[in-house]
Amino acid sequence: MRATWVMGLMLVAMAGAAQALGPKDRIALQARHRVSTETGCATLRLPQQVEHLPYGPGESLSYEATLNGVTAGTAAMRFNEKSTEAGHLVYSAEVKAQANPVVQLWGKMQAQLVTVLDPDLGLPLRMESATHQDKNLYTEAVEFSPGKKLVAAHTAVNGSPMKQSLSVETDALDVLSLVYYARSRMFEVGQPFCIDLYQSRLIWRIRGTVRGRETVETDAGPFDAYVATGVAVAQLGNQKGAPAIIKEPRPFTTWMTADEDRIPVLLKAPTPLGEVVVKLTRFEQGRRLARAH
Repeated sequence: MRATWVMGLMLVAMAGAAQALGPKDRIALQARHRVSTETGCATLRLPQQVEHLPYGPGESLSYEATLNGVTAGTAAMRFNEKSTEAGHLVYSAEVKAQANPVVQLWGKMQAQLVTVLDPDLGLPLRMESATHQDKNLYTEAVEFSPGKKLVAAHTAVNGSPMKQSLSVETDALDVLSLVYYARSRMFEVGQPFCIDLYQSRLIWRIRGTVRGRETVETDAGPFDAYVATGVAVAQLGNQKGAPAIIKEPRPFTTWMTADEDRIPVLLKAPTPLGEVVVKLTRFEQGRRLARAH
């Protein structure tokens, strides 16, 4: 497992979290995934909240990630003030994350990601990121073009560029905009969902189900939360030579508070190296946005 996937898990955690899966649970979840793939992803999009959104300018969230109980990194995200692009109102959100060396598996990593959101659609317009690991620098500039079902990615490793055009079945998200997308949707217990996620030059299809509600304990306090389970699968198509770890389905479980704030509070996910746990450590409420009509 690369450090970048741990960073990705930290960000996905901010879209919700829940209990770790045992071997039997993982087999059952993967079986449910194989069945659910018969339904198109676009038919499982969640409806938007109608009046107010649960986030807004000034909001900040902080998280800590552990691998097998050892601190693996931290992440802090913030929702910024409004701005305009090409005459349209937009908002940006940013996250700064840091991964620490864990049992000599990787060097220290720092990453910063900014996503620009359309507040009416609840979808990203573009995303830029920079990740420093040891002496290497990985950068991304991604255009999402809502409605066109296309992701244009310009990436570079130490200045060596690569361009990609990726087709998706439904409008794709990046790992940070996923947080706000999930929080801005209406859902109920038993409801399935499907999301196409762009991460590290790949499209990952996330399928899951809202399983129920329960109380979860975090460093920021106890919360009544929705529980969802799901699995992320890389959409490789005819791509050959992908590492085995990329081909494996990646199950996860999530908790998101059942109040008006819809705060992502915890994630637990099994990995080949052990259990990754991401917990909310701090929350500062912002000014909630009103949905345009």
